[in-house]
Amino acid sequence: MFQPLLANKCDRLRDSRLSLVWPSGDLRPVAEKTTKKTNKPWVDYEPRSAHGRAVNNDTAIQLFHELQALWEKAGMKARKWLSNSCEVLTVIPQEQRAFEIDLNHNPLPSTKTLGVLWSAEEDAFSFRIVTPMVTDVLTKRFIMGRMAEVFDPLSLASPFIVRAKILIQDLWTVGLDWDEPITHEISTQAKEWFLELEDLKEIKVPRSLKDRKVEKSSSVHTFVDASNDAYGAVSYMRCEYDQGCYGVSIIALKTKVALLKPMSTPRLELMAAILGLNLTLSIIAALNILIADAHFWSDSMDVLYWIRGRRRQFRPFCCKQNWRDSTPVQPRAVAVHRI
Repeated sequence: MFQPLLANKCDRLRDSRLSLVWPSGDLRPVAEKTTKKTNKPWVDYEPRSAHGRAVNNDTAIQLFHELQALWEKAGMKARKWLSNSCEVLTVIPQEQRAFEIDLNHNPLPSTKTLGVLWSAEEDAFSFRIVTPMVTDVLTKRFIMGRMAEVFDPLSLASPFIVRAKILIQDLWTVGLDWDEPITHEISTQAKEWFLELEDLKEIKVPRSLKDRKVEKSSSVHTFVDASNDAYGAVSYMRCEYDQGCYGVSIIALKTKVALLKPMSTPRLELMAAILGLNLTLSIIAALNILIADAHFWSDSMDVLYWIRGRRRQFRPFCCKQNWRDSTPVQPRAVAVHRI
């Protein structure tokens, strides 16, 4: 397994090697654009034309050949290629594919990408869950071990996993030892969560954020909300097409458990707004979207008032959590709406 220091060193070495092999003329435009845009060899990127149309199979095949030639000059040989297009896979040699695929009979396989199961046939993310054998007597060690097996880097299952986070917080609050039987109330909640864990594999999220249509405009919409137990944010991509239709796709989610210290709901709503802002900033930076095309939605009038107000008008907590302290973006530079 790579240590973080070694991984960063290999990444810098890759960038330095690639900078030496760029052709003087623009001989590999697709490969150069893709590599420089993603900046990471494992990041998925769907190249598009200047008019916003998704590329066809010919461009994808061109990208494969150019990337192979480019990385070979840098001393790297790419393996385990996989595509959701059978025509593209026929060009890739069998020994360089991720799986031995029979394109005439077998469906396209599913593979894990950064811990998330990606189905090439459906072009969608899903979850592969191994349901644990739940015993009558549960302990803190067993519950935390089984909950840690659910890996969700994109937080697509946050509404479900946040319940497990709340259970973990309750376990530490009770103060039980690792192998001491937990209370009946927490045990009932844990068993219910484990029973519903089997249904998590039924969730499928499309990988692509946009349809294969002529795009007119796109924007990011982030919704925030809070309760006494937790708060969270979810961001969507809204696209308008020349055909007069719209498309909405989920991008990412983020949840956090509320602090043990009692806190009012408006304050938790404010913390959710800051969480949604940070999530949106990371999304627009990755997707190269202007902050003017980001919209924030909250159902709390207190939060809308605090965001628009001045620091000296509020108590210390609101000043510390103020929008201006979390980002250089001014509140009036973005659209903040009430649900």
